[in-house]
Amino acid sequence: MDEIQIVDDERLDIARKAKEELEEQIGSYSASGKAIHPNLWGAYEVTSRAIHSYENRTKRGYRSRIDHIQRVVADEYGIELEEMRSRRKPKGIAFPRQIAMYLSRRLTKASFPEIGEEFNRTHATAIYACKVVEGEMESDRRFRLEVDGLLCRLDSRSETSKST
Repeated sequence: MDEIQIVDDERLDIARKAKEELEEQIGSYSASGKAIHPNLWGAYEVTSRAIHSYENRTKRGYRSRIDHIQRVVADEYGIELEEMRSRRKPKGIAFPRQIAMYLSRRLTKASFPEIGEEFNRTHATAIYACKVVEGEMESDRRFRLEVDGLLCRLDSRSETSKST
């Protein structure tokens, strides 16, 4: 059977639905004792491989993107890049880290567990970081403008790199 390649999230959703339907069909054949047609297995395998391949490609993409976000935020706040991933928690390090987590969530398709992993933290810490930054942005106009400036800088850099 030919290989298929998923190129965007919309097609990923379609592939996931197709895989679920194939799993249901395989399950019902198995439950009824009927033989499963080789084409059904083949379609399931091809769909599974395509989903896995797309997820691996996008995972590599968000990792380099989060690394870039960490570098920009570390530079902006005058801390070492390693501090973004360190276990240390002083406010001078923790708050820029929280901002970087927030920006990672806004600018990538990474999940909270994936973001936490990139910062040597848990998903709960990533969720908390986003809430802290959002709360601070609501109460402090100057801070909101600062974060919006970082968002624009990071977003324009990604648009520049996409067009080249």
